[in-house]
Amino acid sequence: MTYGLTDKEKEKIEQAYAALMRAFDVYAHTLKINDVAMQPGLLLCAVTSWILDEGRHMLFHPCKELEKHKSAAYFVYWFVRIKPIQVLSKDRQPRSYMVLINEKFAIFQAYYLLEISRRGLVPNDFSEEMFYMLRFRESRPESLFTIMKLLEISAKSGELQKAYCEKKDVYS
Repeated sequence: MTYGLTDKEKEKIEQAYAALMRAFDVYAHTLKINDVAMQPGLLLCAVTSWILDEGRHMLFHPCKELEKHKSAAYFVYWFVRIKPIQVLSKDRQPRSYMVLINEKFAIFQAYYLLEISRRGLVPNDFSEEMFYMLRFRESRPESLFTIMKLLEISAKSGELQKAYCEKKDVYS
């Protein structure tokens, strides 16, 4: 695939690719999983699509820098669509974490991009709902823009945590 990339795009792709490979190594090590791997070619395709989509967006809606929630949305969209994390297990018995591995990694990276990756800002129930939506429902970047913006605002203000605590109280 040739895209006719500019030097700036190439550099941005290389930096994002390297950062995601490092993040995946930490993620896999933290979860103590060794039967999944990031496929370099698929990751490069996802990162390239993400960066080029951001560039097209910025050309169509003139701006110097893309807002964090839009960048996170494009990342999640392309990562989940291409699914660069592949299962290496030969036992044909997928463990539960494997089923949503791409969605989980994408959401945790989105939290990082939105600067809400600190523990406790995003309730586990919300993350579980995001994993489900990304796996089993059609998601478009435009709808993800809204979700990521609302997530960013509500997590940083504490309202997301509050809403999920209230939700638990109603069902208790």
